[in-house]
Amino acid sequence: MVKKKLPPLGFVKKNRQLLFGVILIIVIPSLVVLNTSFFYNRFKLTFESELQDRATTVGDIISALISEKIDNPKELESAFTRIKENSSEILLLEIYRPVGADLFLWASTEDKEIGLRETEGAAFLAWQKNYPIASPSQSKDESTRFWTVNYPLENALGERALLKINLTTETINKIAKNLLFQSFLLLIAVLFIIMLLLLVNSRLFQYAILYRKLRELDKAKDDFISIASHELRTPITAMSGFFSMLADGSYGKISKKTKESVLFMSANVGRLQSLVEDLLNVSKLQQGKMKMDVEKCDVEKIIEETVRSLTPNAAKKKLSLKKDLQKNIFVNTDHDRLKQVLINLIGNSIKYTKKGKVTVTLTSEKGKAKIVVKDTGIGMSSSEQERLFEKFYRAQNTKTADIEGTGLGLWITKAIVELMGGKIYVNSIENTGTQVTVTIPLVITGK
Repeated sequence: MVKKKLPPLGFVKKNRQLLFGVILIIVIPSLVVLNTSFFYNRFKLTFESELQDRATTVGDIISALISEKIDNPKELESAFTRIKENSSEILLLEIYRPVGADLFLWASTEDKEIGLRETEGAAFLAWQKNYPIASPSQSKDESTRFWTVNYPLENALGERALLKINLTTETINKIAKNLLFQSFLLLIAVLFIIMLLLLVNSRLFQYAILYRKLRELDKAKDDFISIASHELRTPITAMSGFFSMLADGSYGKISKKTKESVLFMSANVGRLQSLVEDLLNVSKLQQGKMKMDVEKCDVEKIIEETVRSLTPNAAKKKLSLKKDLQKNIFVNTDHDRLKQVLINLIGNSIKYTKKGKVTVTLTSEKGKAKIVVKDTGIGMSSSEQERLFEKFYRAQNTKTADIEGTGLGLWITKAIVELMGGKIYVNSIENTGTQVTVTIPLVITGK
């Protein structure tokens, strides 16, 4: 026996669009058809079962109305006429009386010859078992479907008869046709959508490849930034140290002009160091490698430390740096990361405030530590606020042209606050000031 070789994997890879088209054209429409067929058959069975019960119930009602009239054909026909006029679902009403072992027509709503012998098996079965039987039937030309109820009757004198009722199934036929028509429309719609998908499939496939390449490039970029930042950190730190030693005379006395140059270079190295630290933080946050040494922290003390370290920056600009801090507010977080957040927020307020004051408040509210940094700075427009936490975004206007920054600080701040389980909000009015609010879940709130 010769074994057939499977198509090579290369063929599958090269013809993905073809396989995709086959799946769309064959599998999906087939599933739609099978699903429709299944639900249609279940609906039909359920509806016919309900109709059978209803047919038997109709027999119960009519038998109660005419059981005492089975010996009077005229009264029966009169009653039949009234019943049929009041119900559009009843096609036929007949009474059969026994003669020996046979059943003969006694009364009917149709123009039939009285005395005709009944030949249907269901009628004799209902008569013999003395129990009503409802069964589906159809006309001789098979153009009309209906339900036939054979219902044995007995009057007070013990006289017996068989009531036959034909009930129309027009309702179920209409519903079934409507369901099939809707299914047909759905199938056409599915096929139409499939054709559209096939038309754009090649473009979608190209987009998928492009998206994968972009992700690879993005990862390569993040890896490069991470590696480059780590490699730059050591020489930058060394340069910063040497410039500081030169400036304070550790290598001998230098001239005033030389010292100014050294301080200028030291300041630029500081800017470069800040940029490298920001890039490292971005890389860690994006890769989920930012470490959080969680411990119980006294928020008031951390704010005090931060304000003390930034007071000289405010003093240089002749700004008032005030604080109003509630005591005994504790959170579970990383001490250094919280301080990093506060340095960034308070530092930004000092940076973007030309005159006036910066105020830091700490309160507890609804189980959270609430830190508010408010300034009387240049503020920002609503459009600028919407993009404030975007990576590398900085408001570009004449007021911010001379202010240094990378546009990474607030993005990093927001990411760290969210790692702490907190939230950050900004409210600002242009030319009036800005208020930044940070909330972090409490551990203990002192009285």
